[in-house]
Amino acid sequence: MGFLLKQVLPIFRRSQKRITLSLPLEVCGKDESGHFFSTKAFLRNASPDGGCIVIDKDLNLGQFFKISGPKGTTFPARVCWENYYFKNDQRILGFKLEGNRAYWVLANGAKRNSKSLYV
Repeated sequence: MGFLLKQVLPIFRRSQKRITLSLPLEVCGKDESGHFFSTKAFLRNASPDGGCIVIDKDLNLGQFFKISGPKGTTFPARVCWENYYFKNDQRILGFKLEGNRAYWVLANGAKRNSKSLYV
């Protein structure tokens, strides 16, 4: 007699809160074809460890790139997920910061009115 085993997957929940933003950023790195690029992007939301941006380049999962804020502070990051919306030709990707987060948008639990908000 055989038994049907079900694998129960844990429900994905973010461990940290995110705040909704609309900050212009400069993103540079290599696109999926290996060519260097530097382009404008918009930060849609952020957490102390990463965020979500709207960008016009295709990047691969796990790929490293750099984010520069309006004040010129640079943060290395890695692509965690990506979505492409064909209808409005929009690429949205989630990223995790790699390295120093001291001046990131939500550094050390900063609140919305903090100076660190302006990267």
